[in-house]
Amino acid sequence: MRYQNYNWSKGWEGTNHGWHEVVINNANFDGYHSATKFEEKYQEMLQWLYDNIDKCERHARWILQEDSIHVKFRFEKDYSWFMLRWG
Repeated sequence: MRYQNYNWSKGWEGTNHGWHEVVINNANFDGYHSATKFEEKYQEMLQWLYDNIDKCERHARWILQEDSIHVKFRFEKDYSWFMLRWG
């Protein structure tokens, strides 16, 4: 399981323009204001991506930043499903 999945040389902003992007801030999760709890939630999201998105390393990109999680999806159906679960 990849902890972060994006084009390091292009940076997050330069990775896969036009894909459907989700930004989840630490404040969006009640009770997850500590860094440790937020990290645990990120691990849950990663496991969800691997379990539910076909070829997730090819069709999705993700990064954990200081206070937010960013995920980009190639396909709108995957974006929508993620939003229903985590948005």
